[in-house]
Amino acid sequence: MADEPGFDPVDLETPDNPVELAALRQELHKRCQVAGLTHEETDDPEWGSSDRVHFPSGRTTRTVVLQDSSSIRQFLSLPFERFTFLGDYLAICSYADGTIEAAAATRTIQNAALVMQRVRRRRLDLTVEPEPLVLDGGVEGRIVLGACTEALDCLGGLVQGSRKRLSLRIEAVQISTHDQALDLLERVANSVFFQIDLTAEVVITLSRRRRPLRQPLRPSGRSAAVELEFPRTEYDKDPISLYWYARNATGMPLLQYLAFYQTIEFYFPTYSQAEARRKVRNVLKNPAFRPDRDADLAKILSATRATGQGYGDERAQLKATLNECLEPNGLREFLTATPERSSFFSSKTEGLTEQKISIRREDADLRNEVADRIYDIRCKIVHTKSGGRDGDVELLLPYSKEADLLYLDIELIQFVAREVLVAASSSFRL
Repeated sequence: MADEPGFDPVDLETPDNPVELAALRQELHKRCQVAGLTHEETDDPEWGSSDRVHFPSGRTTRTVVLQDSSSIRQFLSLPFERFTFLGDYLAICSYADGTIEAAAATRTIQNAALVMQRVRRRRLDLTVEPEPLVLDGGVEGRIVLGACTEALDCLGGLVQGSRKRLSLRIEAVQISTHDQALDLLERVANSVFFQIDLTAEVVITLSRRRRPLRQPLRPSGRSAAVELEFPRTEYDKDPISLYWYARNATGMPLLQYLAFYQTIEFYFPTYSQAEARRKVRNVLKNPAFRPDRDADLAKILSATRATGQGYGDERAQLKATLNECLEPNGLREFLTATPERSSFFSSKTEGLTEQKISIRREDADLRNEVADRIYDIRCKIVHTKSGGRDGDVELLLPYSKEADLLYLDIELIQFVAREVLVAASSSFRL
């Protein structure tokens, strides 16, 4: 690739000396200005100084962080002005060149040579870049599955030495908009990867950009140091295994939410029966109850109407479980632990749920509202019909912006699952 005018690529004796860094930054700023890209220099107390270039990505932007002279030098060696990012994927597109490239991987393998070895079902020389798999569509363009290019390596932050990651590249196509390119990438990836799944039984998916992991909230007043004690309680095997499954499903919010929900659901029969017994007892204790009156008998039948192993519909069983296992003040303390939580749960979340929680009402018992919110989100994950009083609900899809909003609701349902497990625990015995 030809060097850009005004930039000397020869390494100086001290790669990060201030003179070279200033020259590189000046060249970077100049090229960003010409291309209409935003460039800024930052000085973070923890991470040090860096340069950030903001690229278009549909209706949003994607930031490329350059940490030192070496990364800026590599960045400047590319025609970065020609690229835009696509959606939430580790994918770049050049309208001028008619190319789209996206990083891809299996669940456990990212290295291109290893993936291609499994796809081709024969041993490859893993010390060299694998021969790409080319699918030529003639006038309709071509598809290349192989090691990612230097451009994707640099812009996507994927540099891993000589053992490059796998990428799906679409070449010689007519594209002019972000949404058009994104749609083409997804259609091609779905078709090619499903074909590979059917023929080679190798599951490949497009890679998505990493999002910063949220640090768990440390309750106020609790010391960072803890002392373990000999177990006093033990937990039912099936729900605790679902709980551990949820805790390890980081990065898969829909799966994680459902696993926490199933942890709670395990106890629906137990606590809905308790609720049914209480309702029947209250009916029978009423002095006005008459066993020869159909209306009174109907009250008992309504209270004891079983659904599966529990009593009442699923929403009612969830409410019964939360009312038995959650302490109202403890729930309120959790919901108001941070201003972010308090504001989030007090408002409707468009595309996720319209069920607000009345946190600002000091006298409100929030358990039923929390149950309604949990159930509504569960229905959106599982199916498009709520099957209840709310009628149709929109499907909540993986990787959607609504799914990205689930992190606080996952914290809530995790809290509820923990409380239910604690309430249902028994004395520990060796």
